Amino acid sequence: MNFLQMMLLFLKVGITGFGGGPAVLTMVQNEVVNKKPVMSAEEFTRGIAVAQASPGPMMTNIAFFVGYRLFGFGGGTAAAISLLFPSFVLVVIIAALYVGYSGSKLAGSILMGIRPAIVALLVKLVADIIRGSIKGVFPVMLLILSVVLGFFLKANPVYLIVGGFAAGLLYYVFPGRKEAKACS
Repeated sequence: MNFLQMMLLFLKVGITGFGGGPAVLTMVQNEVVNKKPVMSAEEFTRGIAVAQASPGPMMTNIAFFVGYRLFGFGGGTAAAISLLFPSFVLVVIIAALYVGYSGSKLAGSILMGIRPAIVALLVKLVADIIRGSIKGVFPVMLLILSVVLGFFLKANPVYLIVGGFAAGLLYYVFPGRKEAKACS
């Protein structure tokens, strides 16, 4: 993947990416891991973790991560701008149209029709992430605990991320664990 191809990828994601970061991650992952493999699925999954833990919109962080990984700081900046530019243009156009069409049933119906497709993309993304990163008993236990705390006890996502960071650090720093050697 050259510099222009990377910019066009994120421009395409910016144009077609409806539903936010998690919904379009599958598109980026398919390009950079499968079609034009410039990183492994494991590296992309680590990039997702960094993007989620970093301040700012996750998809912008992913774009910067991929661009930086491929072409350094300039690549990260170009990828983020390529991703954000279509949204900027679209917001300007929508703002201009909003005044005249804000009560339209057609607009509401279109958005309601898109939601199931977004949910399907999210389910696929979660399945891909689980397949790529949840290997071994400890990660499965941590996943189950996080699901229980997050879904049923409504734990703050920041606490889940910090808790996962701490648990992983404590678990994998002990010498002699096979998983620790595989992660380093």
